[in-house]
Amino acid sequence: MPARGCLAEDIFEVANLRSPAGLHIIQDMTELCERGREAGFRPGLEPNRCCCKSNNNTATDDFREQKPSLQERYPETYDWSHIYKCFQETQQQDRGFAELCFLCSDWFFDTESWELHCQDHVNDMENFPVFLDPLVFNGVLAMPGFCYNCLVDPRLPASKRMYQFKSKPKWQSHIRGHMMLWESGQ
Repeated sequence: MPARGCLAEDIFEVANLRSPAGLHIIQDMTELCERGREAGFRPGLEPNRCCCKSNNNTATDDFREQKPSLQERYPETYDWSHIYKCFQETQQQDRGFAELCFLCSDWFFDTESWELHCQDHVNDMENFPVFLDPLVFNGVLAMPGFCYNCLVDPRLPASKRMYQFKSKPKWQSHIRGHMMLWESGQ
């Protein structure tokens, strides 16, 4: 279990600092402080989901059984966008569809379940993120961007309303398009 998870479980244990439990907590705290990144990886985009032939991995449902990827052996090289594209493309070849909900960190492998999932989010706008621009933290996409105009447009299917912008320039370009339409009176 990663240091953060172990620490969350053990921190409230009553023990002497020199006891095995106390030493384990100190070790976990030290590991967290020395780590270069706040998060090891983005949930849903674990390093071993990379399906590149150079990693000798294959795309399976049980991705945990795969061999460690280069990105696991060298966490400083973690590239969420590569893993996203690599896993998505492999799953699309095998299943015809693959999409990650960045809000839930769950993958969907058919358009119908994706559409229903998006509809659940669109129906629950009270729990939808307040900020709609893409948020990148430590080089990892923490939250995709969304378009307010699309989110509230009932004419669009839920998957289009909840389109996830993974880069700020694409999100900005899309928003600019809405602004230009608004300014032209359409």
